[in-house]
Amino acid sequence: MVWGAFIGSTKGPLVFLEGTQTAEMFIQQVYEPHLQPFYNYMVNAPYIRTRDHIAMMEDGAPIHTAQISNEWQAINQIDKLPWPAHSPDLNPIENVRKALKTWVTKQHQPRTMDKLRAAIQSAWDDLSPAFFKKLLIGMQK
Repeated sequence: MVWGAFIGSTKGPLVFLEGTQTAEMFIQQVYEPHLQPFYNYMVNAPYIRTRDHIAMMEDGAPIHTAQISNEWQAINQIDKLPWPAHSPDLNPIENVRKALKTWVTKQHQPRTMDKLRAAIQSAWDDLSPAFFKKLLIGMQK
């Protein structure tokens, strides 16, 4: 599993996870070490006018909708938007996934898991702030 985040035109970390995840594991491996510091950094960024301008969007996977996940988000004051239909206009991460997949398949033919991870990370690193900004502008229409 691969988890990534962005707020506005700022990319957060990209995290690779092994095996089946429980909500507890996901909190320990993603939310606490990666999401929380990135979210807090962005909330305190000088160009963010209010905390109301930042919200998290996740799909309906059980690890995201579990009671323990919702409680963790509430305790840590992380606002969450409802998951929209699988429409790239309403759900910008779908466009990110598509861009990563396109880049990886065109630029690389990874034959091992390590090479696949490296290719995905390289594709993520190559996504520009302008790419993310364009996704959000498309969402506003």
